[in-house]
Amino acid sequence: MYRYEFEAFNGTQSACNIYTLYFGKVKYIGFEDINDGTSVTNSSNLLATRIVQENGWEPNDCLFFEWYAHLNGKFDIDAYTVDEVIYIWKDKVASGAQWKEFCPLKENPFKN
Repeated sequence: MYRYEFEAFNGTQSACNIYTLYFGKVKYIGFEDINDGTSVTNSSNLLATRIVQENGWEPNDCLFFEWYAHLNGKFDIDAYTVDEVIYIWKDKVASGAQWKEFCPLKENPFKN
């Protein structure tokens, strides 16, 4: 896990935690929103694009996920999920993010 700082599309200085798990050539990349600037949801296309480009990865070898560590200062692990994010890729640029529930947050594979 590492803290990733970025400038969001609206110019806001932002940060999130990034987790990476490797299974063969497949990379599982997790974006954890830490309530610092623009959300990982609103920055999703930008984050995926930058991570792929900065690491020289092929988008088809990556699966992306996101979750929130807390929401408005309140945290109820039973109320939240880890979501898979699916992108449309063109020339290693992500667009068209779509989210689908992957698992309950308490079963987060990046944290267990």
